[in-house]
Amino acid sequence: MESTNDVKEPSANLAAHAPASGAAPIEDRTDSQAHQDEALATDQAPPKSSFEDFHHAMDLLTEQYEQSKGVNLKQLSVFAYLGTTKDDQNEYRVIEQHPIYSKVSDNEDRMIYKLAPFLPKVTLLLVDLFIIHVFKQRPIKFALVHSREVVPDKDSETHFDVNMPGLRDVRPEAGSAQEVINIIFKAQTYRRSSIYIPELDAFGQIPVPGMLEITTLYDGSYQECQRISGIKYETNYCYLVIKPGKNVSCAAGNSSSPLDSLPLRLAVCLPYSCDHQDMINIFNQASLYPFTACAAYCVKFDVEKDAPFWGFSSFLIVMVSIAIAATLFDYVRDLLFGYKSDKEKNMLFKILLAFSFWTNAELILSVKEQKPGFIKSLDCIRLFSMTWVVTGHSYLYIILSNTLSPIINFPKHFWNHLILNAFLSVDTFFVLSGIVVAYLFFKTKPSKKMITNPVTWVMFYVHRYLRLTPPVMLFIGFFTVYAPYLQGTFSASAFNDLVAESNACKKSWWQNLLYINNFGDTSNNNNNTCYGPTWYLAADTQLYIASPIFLIALYFSFAAGTALLVAGCVGSIIATYILFNVYDMASDSYGNGDATHFFGVIYSKPWIRCPPYLVGIFTGYLLAHYGHRKIRLNWGLALGGWAIAFAIAGFCIFGNYDYDKGSHWSVFARASFYNFHRLGWAIFLSWVISANHMGWGGPINNFMSHPIWQPFGRLSYCAYIVHWMVLFYYHNISGTLHFYSTWEVFTHVTLPATFMAYVLAFFWSCLFEISTLKLEKMLFEVILKSDRKSQKLGGSVENGKLPTVNVETWGSEETTPKTD
Repeated sequence: MESTNDVKEPSANLAAHAPASGAAPIEDRTDSQAHQDEALATDQAPPKSSFEDFHHAMDLLTEQYEQSKGVNLKQLSVFAYLGTTKDDQNEYRVIEQHPIYSKVSDNEDRMIYKLAPFLPKVTLLLVDLFIIHVFKQRPIKFALVHSREVVPDKDSETHFDVNMPGLRDVRPEAGSAQEVINIIFKAQTYRRSSIYIPELDAFGQIPVPGMLEITTLYDGSYQECQRISGIKYETNYCYLVIKPGKNVSCAAGNSSSPLDSLPLRLAVCLPYSCDHQDMINIFNQASLYPFTACAAYCVKFDVEKDAPFWGFSSFLIVMVSIAIAATLFDYVRDLLFGYKSDKEKNMLFKILLAFSFWTNAELILSVKEQKPGFIKSLDCIRLFSMTWVVTGHSYLYIILSNTLSPIINFPKHFWNHLILNAFLSVDTFFVLSGIVVAYLFFKTKPSKKMITNPVTWVMFYVHRYLRLTPPVMLFIGFFTVYAPYLQGTFSASAFNDLVAESNACKKSWWQNLLYINNFGDTSNNNNNTCYGPTWYLAADTQLYIASPIFLIALYFSFAAGTALLVAGCVGSIIATYILFNVYDMASDSYGNGDATHFFGVIYSKPWIRCPPYLVGIFTGYLLAHYGHRKIRLNWGLALGGWAIAFAIAGFCIFGNYDYDKGSHWSVFARASFYNFHRLGWAIFLSWVISANHMGWGGPINNFMSHPIWQPFGRLSYCAYIVHWMVLFYYHNISGTLHFYSTWEVFTHVTLPATFMAYVLAFFWSCLFEISTLKLEKMLFEVILKSDRKSQKLGGSVENGKLPTVNVETWGSEETTPKTD
């Protein structure tokens, strides 16, 4: 699309276009009379600023046209934007309302008025049909929205001839004359042009109510833009990213003005044929607003169906077909003949039945009393932590909502720190991982021979890899292929980040396969990351790889193992202090300090995240050795323990309240809080799990250990995997973000998105998680027949028993993750 520059129209006179009140109708005037009027008007040019004469002439023209045709033109309420040259700044912007629509035919060479379909506070001077007139020998400004050539309808009553007298003098800038003529003078009748009024009505408006709230999103009407799409041409609802100031640089700079860094977005409804650069060029050349467009993001865009799309789609169709066939086969056998899939001896049938939803759903949804010695509260913690994960991510994009003032004031509300410190949910899962790894390892009471057998540790790692990798890598494939189709107003207003993330997966998926995707880029740019939340799986896997060092040390010497765990925590704390000092790091995203490298340098690195994991290993060791003893504790001591634990938790969540409100903290204070609020949270969580397991929890234990939480615990891994994409889907069907209150976001976004994540997780787990566990069991039954002891340990370390898919032990897998 070619953008047009300002068009100047030369020497003619409005008097030649507007007859006196007693003159005959336009259609009755002869060409000779018209030429005489034009010559007279040229000799007696009126004063420079006679806008009143122009308005009067328009009224007369309207009146005479209605008398001659009987058309009530005043039914149309339109706005004509007229401007003089840029040399006269005082008259450059004039807005006048006038019900004017004049029909022009070939012999009306001096009446070149057309409908200007503007509504009040219209955003841009972007229209196909604009008023072209010669005003007091001085040119006017006009602009266009569409570059596509509007071909006149041969059956319409009105059309323009590009060679008609008076039109050949239009002189746009070099290179765009033919485009201007094609668009302006090959116009349609009002009957065919009425699409432009709702199209412009769908634009975002400046100003809008609540400007003092620091409006950053000037939204329009997506529904109206969609409604008119296809009537004359396909429309597209887009957001222009604009910067304050005319013709300012779009490059990121070090401007001290806070407005320079605001993500200002303006909604426009334009033809689908316009590309992003067209929209930017037209806005910058035509708009009277003091802004410069720098980028454009649209709701609808073409997505190439490439080889990965067809390949993964074919794979998914095959897998779903196998699952349907397996489910029908399993259901019929169970219902008619009473055959259970776990009793099947035929290997081919066993492989097929591994994908049966009939059996897999039963494994997920079964609720039963767990065996003695099992840590029962873990499933409840997983559910609530997973909800906390979705809560944190639900608020992640509120910075891109319609106003900024509520976001600035967000940290000033005390209870909002439950969301601001949702970072702690990741430490919850690190603690759980450490506990389960150590607990299951020491619960099996392995012999020294098993510890020194290399096969034991090979199986320790192989099982972990086979357990985690298929569900997450297949969903990354699903995300890479289908994420670009999640198109909507939210994605467009959020700069289509999901598309950039999908493209990153095409380049760096192998890093996720090797669990090293948390290394590399030290910036906070998620566009370089393949499926952002998977950073946790990488960090947790890296800590899992290092865990045998601590497990073996604790096995041979409690003192040596404890000293090694303490050394690991101390080393991590020192590293955090050093990095905070080097980068002048902020403690979170709101307080003072530099947050540029917060996620890349601090947040995702295993040497920084290891203290909660190491605390979990120590807790798991103690529970494995002393948990069965059920030590009786005086109720006063138990109550005191709970009080201290909740006091620590309160410090961890609300300790930075003043900091986020604006108090200045030194680098040492920031690093200290970041270090010890995570360590304190790990201690709090370890007390909760230990007290419940030891019988010191009372009603808290009764609630957290209820069997109803078991299905949610089993689904937590897949729920974590899918929740990121589910959130984008839910945001898109809900429209652009308009922040009203914290509670509104929680009830209208977090809770339904969490529910949808668990629903999708159920199907994903049935299809890919449980099925791979069953196939893994069959594989190890074949490979490890000769070494039952190593097989037992290899499975017990992670899953209770490797040779069977045990619902109780599988549900307590340590690999349930969290978010960024």
